[in-house]
Amino acid sequence: MENYIYLEKVSLWKKIIGNLFLIFGIFGLIFINFKIGPQYIFLWVFLCFVGVFFISTEGLEINFNKTNYRKIISMYGINYGLSWKYYPKINFLALVETNIKQTIGGRTFNSTATATLSSKMVKINLFDENSKHITLYIANNRNEAVQIGEKIQKVYNVEMKKNFD
Repeated sequence: MENYIYLEKVSLWKKIIGNLFLIFGIFGLIFINFKIGPQYIFLWVFLCFVGVFFISTEGLEINFNKTNYRKIISMYGINYGLSWKYYPKINFLALVETNIKQTIGGRTFNSTATATLSSKMVKINLFDENSKHITLYIANNRNEAVQIGEKIQKVYNVEMKKNFD
């Protein structure tokens, strides 16, 4: 086994809305922009960006022979990978369910409104012989994390520890 690729699923409504935004944005850039003039070019480019955001998905690619991994972004079945990162020999792997919080707003003197968003995510951590961990991926739910963890466990024959049932 050489490479393992995991991609998050994109729901059907996100695909439909994303494709509509992308089609309308490209259509507006090509055809309507010549008739009306260039004042709406930012609207068409914005529609294209929103469409790409909706139809793209994130994932993980692991090369088991070279012991490296990278995060990938996929759109229409084409995978764009970021730089490869190496990981040492694995002693065990841990799936840790945690709450991730993100605070929005309230950073300047004029802004007083803040919002805190939190969600449960599962971190996939690899531990080496020195018990130093590397966060391989942050999955959206338990099933995705267990799927990736079982694949790593099967290839390297290591123990998988979880903090959930």
